[in-house]
Amino acid sequence: MAFGRCSLLLLLLVGMSKPGLGQAQTVGKWSTLSYTMPINPIHVALLYNGKILVVAGSGNCPASQPGCPSGSPYGPANNSGALLLDPSNGNITQFSVSSDMFCNGMVVLPDGRAFINGGTLAYDPFLGSLKSTLFDPATNTFDDVQNMAHGRWYPTVLTLGDGRIMTFSGFLETGAGTNTTVEFYTVGSGWSPPFTAPFTPDLYPRLHLLPNGKVFYSGPSPVSQLFDPSTKTWTLNVASTNYGSTRSYGSSVLLGLTPANNYDPVILIMGGNSPATATTETIDMGSSNPAWQLGPSMSQARIEMNAVILPSGKVLAVGGSVNDEDANTKSLNADLYDPATNTFSSAGANAFARLYHSVALLLPDATVWVAGGNPVRGTYEPHIEIYQPAYLFQSDGTPAARPSITSVPSSVSYGNQFTLQTPDAASIASAVLIRNGTVTHSFGMDQRMVGMSFTAGAGSLTVTAPPNANVAPPGYYMLFILNSNGVPSVASSLLLSSSSTPAPTVTSISPNSGTINGGTVVSIMGTGFLAGATVSLGGTAATGVTVVNSTSITATTPAHAAGPVNVIVTNSDTQSGTLTQGFTYTTVSNPPPTLAGVSPASGPAAGGTAVTITGTGFLAGAAVSLGGTAATGVTVVNSTSITATTPAHAAGTVNVVVTNSDTQSGTLTLGFTYTAVSNPPPTLTGISPVSGTAAGGTAVTITGTGFLAGETVSLGGTPATGVTVVSGTTITATTPAHAAGAVDVVVSNAEQHAGTLPNGYTYTAITTGLGLGVPSGDSSSATIVAGQTATYTLSIGGAGLSGTASLSCTGSPAGANCSVPASEPFSSTVPATFNLSVTTTSRTVGALRLPAFAPVAGLWVFALLGMVVRPRRRIPARSLRRYLPLTLLTLLLFLCSCGGGGNSGTPQANPNGTPAGTYTLNVNATSNATVQTTALTLIVQ
Repeated sequence: MAFGRCSLLLLLLVGMSKPGLGQAQTVGKWSTLSYTMPINPIHVALLYNGKILVVAGSGNCPASQPGCPSGSPYGPANNSGALLLDPSNGNITQFSVSSDMFCNGMVVLPDGRAFINGGTLAYDPFLGSLKSTLFDPATNTFDDVQNMAHGRWYPTVLTLGDGRIMTFSGFLETGAGTNTTVEFYTVGSGWSPPFTAPFTPDLYPRLHLLPNGKVFYSGPSPVSQLFDPSTKTWTLNVASTNYGSTRSYGSSVLLGLTPANNYDPVILIMGGNSPATATTETIDMGSSNPAWQLGPSMSQARIEMNAVILPSGKVLAVGGSVNDEDANTKSLNADLYDPATNTFSSAGANAFARLYHSVALLLPDATVWVAGGNPVRGTYEPHIEIYQPAYLFQSDGTPAARPSITSVPSSVSYGNQFTLQTPDAASIASAVLIRNGTVTHSFGMDQRMVGMSFTAGAGSLTVTAPPNANVAPPGYYMLFILNSNGVPSVASSLLLSSSSTPAPTVTSISPNSGTINGGTVVSIMGTGFLAGATVSLGGTAATGVTVVNSTSITATTPAHAAGPVNVIVTNSDTQSGTLTQGFTYTTVSNPPPTLAGVSPASGPAAGGTAVTITGTGFLAGAAVSLGGTAATGVTVVNSTSITATTPAHAAGTVNVVVTNSDTQSGTLTLGFTYTAVSNPPPTLTGISPVSGTAAGGTAVTITGTGFLAGETVSLGGTPATGVTVVSGTTITATTPAHAAGAVDVVVSNAEQHAGTLPNGYTYTAITTGLGLGVPSGDSSSATIVAGQTATYTLSIGGAGLSGTASLSCTGSPAGANCSVPASEPFSSTVPATFNLSVTTTSRTVGALRLPAFAPVAGLWVFALLGMVVRPRRRIPARSLRRYLPLTLLTLLLFLCSCGGGGNSGTPQANPNGTPAGTYTLNVNATSNATVQTTALTLIVQ
């Protein structure tokens, strides 16, 4: 009994101990970006230009909840909508959207536009939207397309081999349950009729396109199904999982398809359910009798997890928790699955809970971008983390030398060979395509890795593209090459298309004539138009080119001499199509422009008012003046509309004049009134953080009042960069370089009003320390009860120096142990974080009391000894044999009673316990000759 209880205690202690963090070369490295996410990142897509489209819609923030958007439009004004993030520099562009795209399904179309399907029509109960919307990276615009037959909330979308988009599941718009139909979207022609499935699907079902063209349904339910898009029929009960329960918010990944495995489709499912499971299973859908096989377990159970396939073919499992939407049971340990060995290994640990609505994307630099987490409505995790896999490091932890791609075609066709230029050709071991990711709700829709065969030459590889569109559906991929050490290159963007990507054709242009001054808005019809296409007329580039879809382009004609000219459309893959003498420039004189109105009709004397001028006869290149002063930002939208920004002018009513490029002009007499009333100057109340290195580059948030669009920020007289006016009370910016010392922070608006925060920001010398300290927002003090463990988050770096620092901790109280990593690499610009823990010892231990029968057992011992042992008499052997077993049994009973079988008595003092008090812990960092110490406070109760 006593041994059993002590053994159980030991096992519990071992189970609660946290393994030490490994080195970057074995587990990779996690870091937190210096900027945060301004909207809830529920849906994300990696675009062909390397930027990330983030879609929140209402952001899981219903109008009925205080602080949430009251309705459309959803945008920066109510911290919702969508945004475009450039991960290479942190630049963010926010957008407003007209409908609630929360809980949509999203993929990237073969032409590079993001396809956003469904969303939220209403909350509680949730009703699905019928809408679908396209986002064009070439123009940064959202455009609605044809509605579906019925609504979908939580749908899954999938790109098929023929380029169509399949959508399945999602709550209906009527409240009548789940949409059980499949619909197909074709670019240019819209939606197919719905095809009803013979079962009710899960919300956000896990769907994978197989190399035979069929679609495999891997979950979350335990029964797997198979769909044939060519016949619109289902094969039910293909296989059942060993887990047997629904893997809700677990993940599913189609493992790498390569020539070496004959493009054999193996699907990996992981985690899910609440309480969650750590189990995994795989199924080989290329076998004649596919069945789910149990795989290795992850290091932690996960629901709301993410799974990302890497260029190495390994799969990163990250985030989640044991209990759904419960940060107290968060899973921070990341795991790396190796299909070659069917094993998991550690991928280190991230810093922030990644639960419901968290996302993870592979970036072109072969790192993984992790964001979000929204277990409570109205709040979300704003920090962004980056995971650098171990393949980016040498055995000593320093960055590995990476192979490079110097040139590659912008597009290739199936089964054809293409040339990839690289100076590292002799060392390349593999070439892979990974489809640009689209992730939401623990699943990467369209996630796919395809290997390619190649032969190496002098400074180049001859690569063979995937054999067909079912192995690799058409669209944009990241092309990586990996050397013999497994180190990947930075990816090049590659468009994979059917046949040889046919050249565009131009069939018509409307109108087919216009004046020699240009400025005619035309619609061009044809086939095969790709995102990023350009248009020229008579050899001169058109302006305002918008690829509406693969069959339609709008553009504005340039000026040209009179006569018929060729119209040429050139795709991003350099192929072009021509409409011979398709447009005629005429010499007919244009009438002078007329002005009908200007809106708004008034604005401040400081200028800066965006106005729209309506009228007739506006030509490309027209100029606008108000009161004789030229307006700025003049855009001729079409022949009846111009937008412009008013210049500064004295108060009063002035004429508005539009002058065409042919020198003819029109006037709206006294059409605009300048008002003397101006906005109050901005006020500054704070800046966070309040200090940073003299090197600049610190992301800061400035708070105050009266901030207007177009504000500028300066620190110590030097302009800040990346200035974003988030609202009338908040601005974000990046500090410029400046000499060490306290400086004024100044915000200036377009009305030449300024607000100042005197000595509001302090520049610190970049060579006086290692940047050791507690990150902004984290505490340097912890209060615990003796016997508990205190944990602190510290950061190092970002102070102008780089290298590896040796770390130590002193000042621990008696009975306490301070644990800190032995060393930590750091950079000169971005701080790295690490954890310090102090484990204390309880000042009391439980006392043990003998059970009630212990005294009786003792009397029995003495009585038996009295019967056997007589003074001065020899004990007969027969007596010994008779009483000895009973005596030994009684002794055993007595000893067991002394071994802790009774109840605990009054707790006793532990002389080795940690005394109560307030202690100062010193964390020491040493790198070369530089030493820095920071102090932490520990309060033991």
